[in-house]
Amino acid sequence: MTQTTLQRIFLGWDQPLLQASVNYLHKRYGSSKSWDLSATTLVVPTSRSRRQLIALLKQHAATEQLDLQPPRILTVGTLPEQLYQPAGELALELEQTLAWTQVLLATDPQRLKALLPTIPPHDPIAPWVELAASLRRLHDTLAADNLRFADVIAFIETAAEKDRWQLLDELLDAYRGQLKAAGRLDPAAARQTAIETGGCGTDRQIILIGAADLSGVLCKMLDTVASKVTSLVGAAESDQVLFDRYGRVEPQEWAMRDLPWRDEQLLQADDASDQSAVMANQVLKLQQTFRPDQITVGVTDDSLVTFVETELEQCNLATHREQGWPLSQTAPGRFLRLLSMLRTRMDWNSLAALVRHSDVYDWLDRQLSAENEESGLPKTRRDLPWLTQLDHFLGNHYPTKLDVAIPAVALDDYPVLPALLQRVTDWLAPLLAPPKSLAKWSQSLLRVIDAIYPPVEEFSESDTSDSGEFGADETDAVPGEDIGVQRTQFAIDRMHVMLERLETLSDVLDVPVPAAVAMEMLLGRLAEAPIVLASSPEKIEILGWLELALDDSEGLVVVGLNHPYVPESITADPFLPGSLRSRLNMADNERRFARDAYALHSILSTRPDTRFIVGRRGPDGSPTPPSRLLSAASGADLARRIMQLLSAADSPRVMPPSSSGEISKTSLPIPVAGKADIKVMSVTAFSAYLACPFRFYLRHVLGLRPQDDQSRELQANQFGDLVHGALEDFGDNEDHRQATKASEIEELLLQYLYAYAKKRFGEDPAAAVQVQIHQAERRLKVVASRQAERRAEGWEIRYAEASVDPKPAADGSPGAGIQIGDRRMGLKGRFDRIDYHPQTGQWAILDYKTHGHLPRKKHIDSTSGEWVDLQLPLYRLMTEYIEGVDAPADQIQLGYFNIADQADATGIHLADFTETEFEAAEKLVKSCIERIWDNDFAPSPDPVPFDDYAMICQTGLAATLLDSFSLPSVEEVSQ
Repeated sequence: MTQTTLQRIFLGWDQPLLQASVNYLHKRYGSSKSWDLSATTLVVPTSRSRRQLIALLKQHAATEQLDLQPPRILTVGTLPEQLYQPAGELALELEQTLAWTQVLLATDPQRLKALLPTIPPHDPIAPWVELAASLRRLHDTLAADNLRFADVIAFIETAAEKDRWQLLDELLDAYRGQLKAAGRLDPAAARQTAIETGGCGTDRQIILIGAADLSGVLCKMLDTVASKVTSLVGAAESDQVLFDRYGRVEPQEWAMRDLPWRDEQLLQADDASDQSAVMANQVLKLQQTFRPDQITVGVTDDSLVTFVETELEQCNLATHREQGWPLSQTAPGRFLRLLSMLRTRMDWNSLAALVRHSDVYDWLDRQLSAENEESGLPKTRRDLPWLTQLDHFLGNHYPTKLDVAIPAVALDDYPVLPALLQRVTDWLAPLLAPPKSLAKWSQSLLRVIDAIYPPVEEFSESDTSDSGEFGADETDAVPGEDIGVQRTQFAIDRMHVMLERLETLSDVLDVPVPAAVAMEMLLGRLAEAPIVLASSPEKIEILGWLELALDDSEGLVVVGLNHPYVPESITADPFLPGSLRSRLNMADNERRFARDAYALHSILSTRPDTRFIVGRRGPDGSPTPPSRLLSAASGADLARRIMQLLSAADSPRVMPPSSSGEISKTSLPIPVAGKADIKVMSVTAFSAYLACPFRFYLRHVLGLRPQDDQSRELQANQFGDLVHGALEDFGDNEDHRQATKASEIEELLLQYLYAYAKKRFGEDPAAAVQVQIHQAERRLKVVASRQAERRAEGWEIRYAEASVDPKPAADGSPGAGIQIGDRRMGLKGRFDRIDYHPQTGQWAILDYKTHGHLPRKKHIDSTSGEWVDLQLPLYRLMTEYIEGVDAPADQIQLGYFNIADQADATGIHLADFTETEFEAAEKLVKSCIERIWDNDFAPSPDPVPFDDYAMICQTGLAATLLDSFSLPSVEEVSQ
């Protein structure tokens, strides 16, 4: 009698399905000495289960001393194309998207309003490609259940929805016509044709293993070769009602099935970090019984993988993540993303981000180093690293687009910039062309990639297959000691293989697009498959939820038994909502529940030691309810377990004890200041020392200065430099500074402002900088009025940016400084402005300030009465060294020329310090010098405003976090 339906074999709940399948295959195809599986095709759900099955077959053959003739082993996704011979070349996924794109662009926009109310313009093409990709996915989803768009219409209730699906069916015909014109076949249509025309067939025995979730179209194909198909089901014969004739789960039956939970298998934890800590404790317990290769950690949410991996590494446990790494998380993947960002924006910030990538840096450094040696620049300028020059350029000049001329000052200060820009521009030349086809962009991108990552002939993804004896293998790396290098090389090979394949895109389907759009499309294609490296026996496996049902480890800890991860929910779909899926008998939430319930039943039934961690919050802090799979229990059991999870105390982290046996607090070492031989100090250095001696040491002895290359607007000191620059140039010009009319002064100040800004920021500065230049204009207009008033009072600017020299004069007299005993501390400083009144002989030293604070407020603390800034007292001490100023120090006015945001706060404000206060200030100056000579650089206990060294000194947020995580003392614990 001819078999008309495929055969189901139930292997029981007693052992993991793969091991039970190996035993079944031996019994069915083995003999005393040989085991001939060469005529069979074994089909498993995932790549990992494929590798597991290969290993188990080899191990069983070796144990039983059998001559194994290996089978072909495939994953479910690759099986359909083994059951028929396509009548032509199947379209790549990208070709399918491009075909949909062309159909949409050729359709009357008014017709398309049935799909979306707002129709995008034809250019740019990116929105059309995105819509085309959505329709491709919708078509694939329906085709997986052997459905067309037309089949949906009968299940639609509203006229508008019927119009939508009717239009989709018409577009589908046009799409297939587009593929036909290109000599390509739609994979879904090819399978459907094979089913309808009887084109499916095989001369091999097909053994399905754990096929609990087959697509509808694959089931139709298997029906045509049913006599050749056997489905191995990991369940007892008495439970066959839970499965359909293919071995798939029956949703209605599983909805009523209780799972064999045990209370001790459920553990409660809080957030992702706490869940990982509980997991690590459980793994350490399992390690007392099982080897690492007998322990598996299941992760239901991919965002938890890094938490789990890090926690186990802190326990000195090696891990292998079966999920692999997305290409974006590899060095080549990050390079591609940064490259795409630069090509899209073509600005200096994107360039700086790209050249910081270690591989790009190494490539560029080799070229610039060689060029720098031949440049002939002075040694001090050549020795400044090129990346440091770039950082300073970004932090001081705020450049925008790469095609805007580099400011003159920057060219002088950072001579490497032209060579750097030229090197990058030459390298990117293949990507700077006008719009062209994706196939040609793939060639161009390969040229750019090859400069950084030359292809390695000795390494290829194909080298990692299992010699082909078990069938084509998926991506897998050869075990090696250096995971990082292996992962990088694998990603490089992936990029080359896929881009070379995209070079063969059909000319009929390919469309001309700009480089930025092409790179985004190509990046999306490259990022699809993860980079998975090979495991080894000493590593603990980290698996995703769908891998666990066929895993055969003895000990298992599952992290995140929560909604919406288990069962995974099918979220709202604008085309296929859940109710419509149910009416169409498609995969829906009920089927997902049944699939995951079966997986959980298998896990609970076939492993001796299993734990499930139910978290309260996800990695983003959002609440995560327990999985609704927990409801698969009797009412009493369910209520008890819910109370158990709600009342369970948070599991504390295990902290290592100190050598004394007491609980130790975590602390980070703060660097200790060394000795310093300081002979000269600036005015600002004294204020820095008063604020914090240790920070003074970091800045003025070690030369550690912050450099912010991420800011998009002028910092306060840079805005001050902008205003100062205009005023300095005005004061330097002997003719201009004599101007008396406000309008003339205003015109001159603005001319100097624009010249200074152009010199430093170029022709087209950043938008925020342009706004700040306008703000400086407004302030300088008020300054012009105040300057005119001062000229009317008889004052004139005598010196701008005058300075004193700490070096001894030619006649041997000492330079500017302070003598203390037999030692002298040199002083250096610049005076923004020195005014003179010819009629009275009065002198005034003024410092420009872009704020409205009075000198007393900035110098003396109003609460303690102590000096916090010594600038003006130091100016007073330095007056005797200013060439051309012949008045006694106590007769020279000191003060600010405030250039404030408020007009009424702008103007000259003189200091009103008393002689007693000046004497106290001079005493404090000498005290600071003596402490510096004594190497007194202890950190200040008081907070420092605008702290540039918070990270080094562990202040601010870092200190707060450390305090919050500190453990209680032994005395507190004992109480």
